[in-house]
Amino acid sequence: MLSNAPRGVHVQCTLSFFSGSWDAVAVPASQFLTIPLLRKLPCPVLAYGASHLFRVTWLAGVWDYLREPWETEELFLRLRGFQPSFASWCWGGSKLTLDGLVLGSENGLTVCLTPAEADILRLLVARQGLAVSRAILALAGSVSEGRVVDTLIGRLRNKLKTVTNNTENPLTVVRGVGYRLP
Repeated sequence: MLSNAPRGVHVQCTLSFFSGSWDAVAVPASQFLTIPLLRKLPCPVLAYGASHLFRVTWLAGVWDYLREPWETEELFLRLRGFQPSFASWCWGGSKLTLDGLVLGSENGLTVCLTPAEADILRLLVARQGLAVSRAILALAGSVSEGRVVDTLIGRLRNKLKTVTNNTENPLTVVRGVGYRLP
């Protein structure tokens, strides 16, 4: 267990697997290349190792690669991912845009988001269709995990419904994992 992990994010550095759901998996590049199961996990898999293994590991389908030596902070920043200020996607028959802190739709309606809401929405848009754990969402929004993430998701749902005039649920719960933007 790493002591400098963000609150609510559990990191275990071990060569053996444990049962349960993972927020992400970081494994040596040699294991990623020799254990096919790692390519089928429903979470980000990061490999780490020497520079000469980067290309072959990347071509094998790793989500991201950490060149040794690496630090825990780099791992968490990579899991958070690059989040551009502008994002565009379709949902419920409407084209939506997120520009900075302003969420808008093609019908001209806009709402303002808090920085945490905008960061979480950008991450969900970047991983649209995939379940994102509460821990990773908390990391993206720079908030503590738990009810804070649930509250921000509730606010995002209401704001998405407002700009689209749609009553469907824009963010679905994936039981035991987190949330997903369909």
